[in-house]
Amino acid sequence: MNMQRHISKILLFNISKSVFVFLTCASLFSCGGNGGDGAPFKVSGTVANTSAKGAASYEALAVLPSTANYVYAVNTRLRYLTMDRKKAPINADGTFSISLTKSDPWILAFIDTSKVGEAMIQGIFYADQLDAIAPKKSTASNSTDVGNVVVDGIGGAGLPVENYVTYIGDLGLNMTEASVLGALDEGALRYINPDLDGNGILDMDDPAFPNLKVQWRQEYRYGDTALLDNLRNGIPLPLNDVFSLGLFGSMGTQINLKIQQQGSGIFSDLPGRFSLEMENVGDYVGDNPAFWTPSSASSGLFSEIDTEWSNELNYYVSFSIDVHKVPDGKYTFRFYSDEAGMNLEKTLTFSNVASMADATDVSNFVIPFPVFNANQSGDITSVSYTWMKYEAGAFINATASDIEIMVGNQDASIGWYSSGCGQIDCRGGSIEWRPSNNGFSPTGTISKIWWASDASRKRADIQRMSAGYVSNPAIWINMNIWGD
Repeated sequence: MNMQRHISKILLFNISKSVFVFLTCASLFSCGGNGGDGAPFKVSGTVANTSAKGAASYEALAVLPSTANYVYAVNTRLRYLTMDRKKAPINADGTFSISLTKSDPWILAFIDTSKVGEAMIQGIFYADQLDAIAPKKSTASNSTDVGNVVVDGIGGAGLPVENYVTYIGDLGLNMTEASVLGALDEGALRYINPDLDGNGILDMDDPAFPNLKVQWRQEYRYGDTALLDNLRNGIPLPLNDVFSLGLFGSMGTQINLKIQQQGSGIFSDLPGRFSLEMENVGDYVGDNPAFWTPSSASSGLFSEIDTEWSNELNYYVSFSIDVHKVPDGKYTFRFYSDEAGMNLEKTLTFSNVASMADATDVSNFVIPFPVFNANQSGDITSVSYTWMKYEAGAFINATASDIEIMVGNQDASIGWYSSGCGQIDCRGGSIEWRPSNNGFSPTGTISKIWWASDASRKRADIQRMSAGYVSNPAIWINMNIWGD
């Protein structure tokens, strides 16, 4: 929970004012599925505070209530930028109860709404390695009682160690599954600040606050142009010795900040410039700002349904492929109304940002490997997939449990470019499915394909393939096979 402070770097970027219209989420990269539609899962317990009398007994702590007056939860599974946030009052005796959903990764904090910004956070719930509360749809019970949770005075609120085995059992996890999730789920903590703009109002209660997300995109390259022959001929991709053969590797990490507002939101117009300040620059970035380059910035119209149009701001900051560890700590985005960066309009602070220890390490990740099926004329008729898990230098068959741990209640997608596409950003076709709807089956075949109007449907014309999803640890995992 504690982040060592280093010298901060401030990075300023100009924003191009181009306009786009989006009528659907069909694109090479899926928009992702909606969280919050799983079965209910109740979390209850008692919050206590050690700051007054040190490490007393749990019975004594229970009558020393924290300054927190609410338990606050964020579902880090986002759809169309809609953040699912919940709150429930903490009673005078310290007891609380809040209803979450299964198959979704939730971050829980105890907050004091009389404070401002990240100072509202009195303690973030954790259980040993686990930061997220992610009940499995298939095996979790309907509730858990976490007992007497100790707010430690330095930002943590830990589950009593003696309750851990019962707790992960209530989540439907075994010890191995809990260890896998716990090694990756701290990335979800970036959403925990309940007052990102620091105006003293909970964002969830502020009608002017926009929908937004800060998404980590982790891109991986699989193979080279030669593997396109597998795709074009309906042959499964090779699975063994992928690292030693140079077939698999990281393409770098990208931070994507999307902000969507309706009507009179926090921005009066498209900001002319923005800056990103990192509390900790990290060993890899150091004094070298060349690692940071914005790949795009746009404003346009975005719509989930035709009658609800909103303004969308879309910013990308890309790290060099050499940066294996994205800096942790506090990320502060500042938006200026002018291109000179003189007139500050809004500040958004994401506290407790954490990323993977090593972006090149994909141990326990699962990825859908495709086979494109075609008729006698060579037209793609369906796409079969097999979920594979990376382990010890090779991909092995993933189990339903592996898929549920990593994907949860999220959509997966496979998209491809083909020749004959008349736009630079146009793709040939794509499929999308939600593994939780078919029991997290490791295999399947999908015949419902979205096609670009001018794309070739010939399997032999595939130029690039991308398969991915937003993982339970709140990281966009994407595997690419690129042509020339």
